[in-house]
Amino acid sequence: MPDEIAERVLALARGPGRLAELVVAMRGLTDKQRKTLSGPVRALTLEGGYDRDRTGFVLAVLGCVNGVRQVATALTWISLPREAEALAVQVLVDRRPHWLAELPAALLVGDNAQPWGFRLVRRLVRDGLVERPDFPDYYLRMPSGLSVSASSAGTDRAPLDDLKADPDLIQHEIWSMLRTEGAGRELAAHDTWRLQSWTGASGSSTLARPELTWRHALLTLVADGTVDRDRVLDETLGAFLRDWTPGDLGWYIALHDELAPTLQELDVRQGTYARLLAAAAGPAVTLALRAFTQLLRAGRLEIDTLLAAAHPVLLRPDKGPVVAMLKLLAGVAKASPDRSEAVAAAAAWALEHERADVQERTLTLLGNLVPDAGVRTALVSGHAERMAPSVRPMASAESAGRASEAPILIQLPAPPLDPVADVDELAELFTRLIEEADDPADVERLLEGVARLARARPRHGAEVLARRADELVGSYQPGPWSGEEPRADLAALALVWLERRKPGKGYPGRPYGAYVQRMGSWGRQVRSDWSLAALVTMRTHEVARAVAGGGASLLSLPTSRDGALAAAALSARVAAMSRTERPLPLDIGLAALRVAPAEYDAVQLPARHRTGRELSADFGVLRSYAPCWELVVGRSKDTDWSAYERAATWQDRASPRGKADDAVRA
Repeated sequence: MPDEIAERVLALARGPGRLAELVVAMRGLTDKQRKTLSGPVRALTLEGGYDRDRTGFVLAVLGCVNGVRQVATALTWISLPREAEALAVQVLVDRRPHWLAELPAALLVGDNAQPWGFRLVRRLVRDGLVERPDFPDYYLRMPSGLSVSASSAGTDRAPLDDLKADPDLIQHEIWSMLRTEGAGRELAAHDTWRLQSWTGASGSSTLARPELTWRHALLTLVADGTVDRDRVLDETLGAFLRDWTPGDLGWYIALHDELAPTLQELDVRQGTYARLLAAAAGPAVTLALRAFTQLLRAGRLEIDTLLAAAHPVLLRPDKGPVVAMLKLLAGVAKASPDRSEAVAAAAAWALEHERADVQERTLTLLGNLVPDAGVRTALVSGHAERMAPSVRPMASAESAGRASEAPILIQLPAPPLDPVADVDELAELFTRLIEEADDPADVERLLEGVARLARARPRHGAEVLARRADELVGSYQPGPWSGEEPRADLAALALVWLERRKPGKGYPGRPYGAYVQRMGSWGRQVRSDWSLAALVTMRTHEVARAVAGGGASLLSLPTSRDGALAAAALSARVAAMSRTERPLPLDIGLAALRVAPAEYDAVQLPARHRTGRELSADFGVLRSYAPCWELVVGRSKDTDWSAYERAATWQDRASPRGKADDAVRA
C-alpha cells in the first residue's frame, strides 16, 4: 500500500491539471508515509523541463518533505502561481507540520528566498496560520512579491490591485516596508524594470508600464484618500534621517518629487528639512536645499532655522551641496539685507572646507555681505587656521582692503585618505562617481577598492547600479577609454566588476588630422600622447583588466587627500606582496610619483623583491631627472589643424622617452 500511495502522489505531482487530486491524495498521509515520500519528492524537483508546469512539485514538497530547510531548498528554483496559492495553504492546513511557524523565515531569508514566497506567507498570515513576521526580509520581499510571476501565464500584476484587495497591507505592511533599510533598493529595482522599454531580437517590443510601479500605487492611494498624504510624506522624509546608504534613498527622492509638497507642507516641515542638511547622503541634502530655496522664493523661509543647520553642509567633502548652500545664503541676504551679518557668520564655516576654490568663493561672498573691513576681518580670523595656505594671503589682503605681503604660515597636514572599508561602500562610491566624478581622492579610493574587492559583490543594489552604468556607457559620447570622459571609464569599470564584462581595448590615442576613409568607414588617425587625460583613462583601464582577472593589490593609493603617499605606507604595501608578484605597471609608477622626494630613502625596498626592484629603478629615474622646459609657439606635433598654428605649448626635450605603461618616464 505505501508503494502505491507513493506512486500515485508522484504521478499526480508530475501531471498537469491534477492539482486538486494531489491535495486530496496527500490529505490522509501519515507522518511515516510523508517521511518515505520526502526523498523521492525532493528528487522530483531536480527533474528537467523548466518550460513545464511545475506547480505540482511545490504542493508535493509542502505536503511531504521533512524539515523546513529541506522544503526551502527544494523550492529554490520553482515558482508558485497565484492561482495555486489556496491549494498550497490547504496542503499545510491538512498537514499542520511542526515547522509551520518557521516556514516564513525559511522562504524569505537567505539565498533560497523567492519573490512568490511573500505571497504565500502573506496568505498564511491572513488566514491566521502564522504570526505576521517581524524580521526585515518579510518587508524586503514585498515589493517584488506582490507582482512578479503573478500567474502561470507569467503576466505581472500591479501592486495597486493587491493593496486594494488586501486592506491590511495598507494598514500595516506598507508602513513597515517604507521604514525597512534596503527596501528603497528593492522598490527602485522593481519600478525601474517596469519603466523600461526595449525591442527584442525578434522585433517584438515591450513598452514601459508605469501603472505597475509601487510609486504609482502609493500616489494613487494618496490621491483617492485611501492613505494619509501627510503620513506618506513624513515616512518619505524619515528615510533620509535613518543613516541609510545613498543606494537606499533614490526611490524615496523620486517619490518625494512626485508628491510635489505644497508650500504649506514645506513650511510646516522646515525643522525636518533642516535635519536633512546634516544627513550623510548627498541626495538628501540636495532635496532639503531645494525645499529651502522654494520657501525663500515664496517669502516663507525661517532664516534662523536655516542658519542654525548650515554648518554641516558647508564642510561636506562633495562640492555640489556646498556651492548650492552658499548660493542659497546669498539669496537669503539679498532678500533680508538686515540679516547679512548673521548670514555671513554662517557662511564663514565654508572657509574651513578642504578645497581651496570653495574657500575663495566664500571669501568673495563675505566681501559682498559685510562691507565693514573690521567686522569682516574678525569673521575670517576665527577660521584662518583651517584655511589653505594659498588662500590666507587673499583673506588677509581682502580683509584689510589692500594688497599685502603673504605672512609666514605653517601648512596644516592634509586630511587622511582612508581605503574603502567594504563592498557596500564601494558600490556607493560607484553610484556617486559615475554621475559626477568630482573628487580625485575618491576616484583613487574607488580604483584601489575595486581591485582589492574584485571577487566580492554588494548585498543590495548591484543590479540597479549595473543597469545605470550600462545606460551611462551608452549615453556618454565619446565612450569609455577615449581619454575624454572619466565617468564613462568608471561606468565601464563598474560593468567589468558587477557583470564580468571584458574591458576591451584601452585608450587608442589622441585623434588628429582630417577625417579619412579606410576599409569603407570614416575616421581620424590617432597618436599616443602622455597627457593627464590619457594617464587617467589608461590607469582606469589597467585596473579594469586587473578586476577582470580576479583583482590585484594596488600600491599607489594616497595616504592623504592632497595626493601624497607616505613612505611608511608604501613600504608596508610592498612587504605585503609576494616576492614574485607582478605589480600593475602604471600603478607602481604612480606610487613612486606620489612619494615626496625627501622620503625616497625612507621607503624600504627589498632587493630580492620584484616590486622592490622596480620601485628602486623608478626612484633612480626621479632622482636624476632634471627637466628643461622650452616654450614652443606654432603648430603642435599632434595636429595639423590650422587653428593650432599659433598654439603655445611647453616641451621638455631632456626627458626620457617612456612607454604608455611607464608613468615615471612618460
